[in-house]
Amino acid sequence: MSHIRSKLTARLSGVLSSWIPAIAIGFIIGFASPAVAEPRANLLLDVTLNDVKKRIVGNFVRDASGQIGAKASELDEVGVKPSEKVSDPEAIILLNSIPGVTYRYDETNQAISINAPIGALATQKLSGSPEVDIDGAEAVAPQRNWGALANYSLYAAGARDLKTKRTDFSGYSVNLEARAFTPFGTLTQTQILVGTEASTRNLKATRLDTTFTYSDSDTQITYRGGDAITGGLVWTRPVRIGGLQAQRNFGLRSDLITLPLPTLSGSAAVPSSVDVYVNNLKTYSQDVSTGPFQINNLPSISGAGTARVVVRDATGKEIEQSTPFFVSAKMLKPGLYDFSAEAGFARLNFAQENFSYNQKPMASLSGRYGVTDWLTMDSHAEAMPGFGLGGLGANVNTFGFGVLSLAGSASWFRQEGFGSQVYGAYDFSFKDITVGVSAQRTFHSYNDLASVTAPKLTASNSLKTASQVAGFGGVFDFGSIRPPRAIDKLTVGVPLSFDSSALNFSLARVVDGAGKQSKIASTSYSRKLPFAGSLFATAYFDLSNKKNAGVFAGVSFPFGDDISTAASVSRSKSGMQFGAQASKSIRSEEGSYGWRVSDTEGANPQRAAAVAYRSGFAQIEAGANQVGHGVQGAVQVEGSIAAAGGGVFFAPRINDAFAIVDAGAPNIPVEYENRRVTTTGSNGKAIVPDLRSFQKNKLAIDPTNLPLNASVQSTRETVVPADGGGVYVQFGVQETVSSAIIKLVNAEGKPLKTGLSGRLNDGEDFVVGYDGRAFIKGLAADNTVAIDTEPGACKASFNYQANGDTQVVIGPLQCR
Repeated sequence: MSHIRSKLTARLSGVLSSWIPAIAIGFIIGFASPAVAEPRANLLLDVTLNDVKKRIVGNFVRDASGQIGAKASELDEVGVKPSEKVSDPEAIILLNSIPGVTYRYDETNQAISINAPIGALATQKLSGSPEVDIDGAEAVAPQRNWGALANYSLYAAGARDLKTKRTDFSGYSVNLEARAFTPFGTLTQTQILVGTEASTRNLKATRLDTTFTYSDSDTQITYRGGDAITGGLVWTRPVRIGGLQAQRNFGLRSDLITLPLPTLSGSAAVPSSVDVYVNNLKTYSQDVSTGPFQINNLPSISGAGTARVVVRDATGKEIEQSTPFFVSAKMLKPGLYDFSAEAGFARLNFAQENFSYNQKPMASLSGRYGVTDWLTMDSHAEAMPGFGLGGLGANVNTFGFGVLSLAGSASWFRQEGFGSQVYGAYDFSFKDITVGVSAQRTFHSYNDLASVTAPKLTASNSLKTASQVAGFGGVFDFGSIRPPRAIDKLTVGVPLSFDSSALNFSLARVVDGAGKQSKIASTSYSRKLPFAGSLFATAYFDLSNKKNAGVFAGVSFPFGDDISTAASVSRSKSGMQFGAQASKSIRSEEGSYGWRVSDTEGANPQRAAAVAYRSGFAQIEAGANQVGHGVQGAVQVEGSIAAAGGGVFFAPRINDAFAIVDAGAPNIPVEYENRRVTTTGSNGKAIVPDLRSFQKNKLAIDPTNLPLNASVQSTRETVVPADGGGVYVQFGVQETVSSAIIKLVNAEGKPLKTGLSGRLNDGEDFVVGYDGRAFIKGLAADNTVAIDTEPGACKASFNYQANGDTQVVIGPLQCR
């Protein structure tokens, strides 16, 4: 009836609008149903769907005729979908307009019970891992402090000829990394010093990189000023520059999912449990209600494989379906973008000259954008005066079986003209066989920043760059500095039907810019052995030089957590060799030690041994090796010096971030991620190296060794350092706390009841423990405590006097 009435209203509206619009509108309003004129009533109802409580309160509306509906978005959340696709999620859909849906409204209890067939149920969206928006609020603000750090590596070596009895000093080197970290970023300077004599007369110092870095975990962007390496793609070549860089850094947020992971779906006829197996390993389990479901963001997925979804109802009946997947790092989630932008001057003669840069400015830009789950676009551009390059690429996920990559770029160089490059790759799997194939070709005079800025050796043996010198006329020989003319790669992984292992084959062909060709083929095999052992074998062949071929095979077995052994045999054009080695890995704890010994006999005999020790301030390693009648010995010391937290601290080398822990007392064990790493010194402080920047790091102290009169606010803290800097963690230990154990009894002399609360001098709160004992701190010379008992409050007074480090016990005191 309402359908007919709405049609009639529309016709009348069309006729009367050509006469008197105002009268027509008034006539339509009067003719229309009163349900339109009267406002709808909003209802907040407890929802039951197909006799299963949803444990949610839905926002519904009721019109004048008593019909109940809700917004399309609200129905989807409740678990009901409209009968047809609705473009506007704010549109109101009446429940009785959806085929097969019935409901019962309980006005007294403000509840609604909905019955719907499977076809009218909305898809349940489940997540295998939390999905975090890149601009979401879950980003943890890093702690940025002032401080400095210097990493050093000292190395010295000497040699002795056993035949001539001659001993020579081989030289020494010092590798330095200095950091100054501030709330505004981190300044890093690296340098190497090399000496060929015991004295410092011939010491040569070479600057490596000087960079100021700031990383923003909210926007996932790292900014650099100074020396940097340009970003790029698979089909581009990076270069070193001095200038400015802005780069997306997904590593700043470990909780982000950047890859478009496969979506698994199914349907449950009755409430059931869903288990997901990825490559036969159970990775996810969840209960679902009746209706279709969809599982997103499955954890532990990478590469090629098969996901099995097993739906099991209460009777044990199972329904299983399998879905192949192919997850590649080349893909990005829809709407996610990655980029690297640089501008400055190309770095020349790195590690040879301290300040050598190209005189012409350059710029580089690389970008990736996730268009859909199956398409990610790439782009790259380079430019400097007299040179330009631009290219586009696409990565396509082919129905979950593989990823097809295609790219093309073109360049223009003033001295040589135009050139082009094409790239194609396909990584896929077929019946458990994984295949990767790629090809890259350059045509005509294709150049990039790496080739036009690289130093060239002229006839006068002076170093210049192609972009600085015009006219080549035989003066320059680009050689392999130019982009390779061809790069072909093929990799195949084949599982063995009779074993749990697989064979891997690879073939690589490279034709460099000068036309020199090399072709290498290799195959490898590995499998697990009993007692956690492993077997491995590798063979390689140089197809351009048949004499250059070899094979290597061996076995390895661990002994405990730290010791491993291995034996191997190899054959190459040099002859047959047999080897054996054993090693103990050094741990990160203070006082840990490690060692390794090896012996190789055959065509080129060689023997080596080394021992390492990790102290609280450095890691020291000494070793020797023998080749023929020559013996070489070397010593290496690696460590760091940090100035932070109001002191100077010595530690082993710190590759990332660190923390200064203030426990307030000496000889307190300090734990990192539930593992003891050091103890506090005489000042109550200790340095904890190897923290992870922009991630949560759990630190703790063991209060067992705290003085009896000490009080600690917390024994565990979570810190998030920034940009390889240091954080200061104060656990709030106070040694001078005036405290005592007070024994409290009632008027009959019986201990007060456990759990009663009390107050000291109308201030400090405490709780009565077993046998009427209460630990009370903040005591004065004269004290009064009030205890809340069931008959009423009672009081007791006492005097306090400290007794060194001995815990003071007072009482029993009668509480009246």
